[in-house]
Amino acid sequence: YGQCIVENMSFHKLVASIVQRVPTGRILILVHRLQHGDKLHQLIPDSFWVKGEDNELTREYVLNELRSSSKSKVVAIFSPIGFQGLNVYVHHLINATGGKDPNSLIQKVGRGLRLSLIHISEPTRQA
Repeated sequence: YGQCIVENMSFHKLVASIVQRVPTGRILILVHRLQHGDKLHQLIPDSFWVKGEDNELTREYVLNELRSSSKSKVVAIFSPIGFQGLNVYVHHLINATGGKDPNSLIQKVGRGLRLSLIHISEPTRQA
């Protein structure tokens, strides 16, 4: 895992490249190890990096950015604290953790399946 993901600079650059190609939206990146998040945060300008040592105020600020930011693009990298129980709105989820556990994967994908209020609109009426 360390060599294939955490220490793999080609993988980090690939993730950063994917993020750079997305012009707008809320992007959540999940990582398993702090070193991995540190490297991605360095490669992705203006990204937020949330880990267990961050205080509640910092976490809530980033979560609010993912929920309702007026910015055209928000990128947040989360350590394992973001794997379960987050109620956020994202357009893109990048599972940079690897792994094969189906329950864990469902939990991670669930982070990206929340409906955003900004995308719910009145149906258009045809005359």
